[in-house]
Amino acid sequence: MNARRGFALFTMAAAAVAVAPVAHAAQTADTTLSVTIDAGTLSISAPISASLGNASAAVGSTASATIGTVTVSDTRGSLLGWSVTAATTTAAMSTGGATPKTIALTSAAPLAWATGAVAASGTSLLDGVSAGSGGFLNNTTPIAVAVSALGSGGGTYTYTPTVTLTVPPNTEVGTYSVVVTQTVA
Repeated sequence: MNARRGFALFTMAAAAVAVAPVAHAAQTADTTLSVTIDAGTLSISAPISASLGNASAAVGSTASATIGTVTVSDTRGSLLGWSVTAATTTAAMSTGGATPKTIALTSAAPLAWATGAVAASGTSLLDGVSAGSGGFLNNTTPIAVAVSALGSGGGTYTYTPTVTLTVPPNTEVGTYSVVVTQTVA
């Protein structure tokens, strides 16, 4: 064989061997990630004051308005559920002063509460969260405002309740007020 030709064949064979990939075993590296989720709180916020407007002194007249947006936030991370109730701090609406005029509040009349729809804020889930039955505001029987079932309610929720006063018999003219406390537990 010609020396030149032999060298060329050898060079081509060497080049073919140099181009062929070398098989290696796959290599891996594992990283374990961890995070600690800290418990937050269960809280409620509501407008400081609201006006129902005006009503006639005629029996059965009404004054009604929303009290503004109420926000319930559950960042406890437990999904234990929660419930919101509302009650007045006294047994009557009063004009205040030295000789106050009053409107008695009972579980049957005259200051009605309707929660309206509950909405989920941001990425909170509405499943298992709903408005309560409402009822008449008084200081002895808290009414159901909103509820979250066990396994639900993590996040932030809002509602805008409507309060309606139906003027009872023997109501005197005046500006009446009462404090309503909403409690989440």
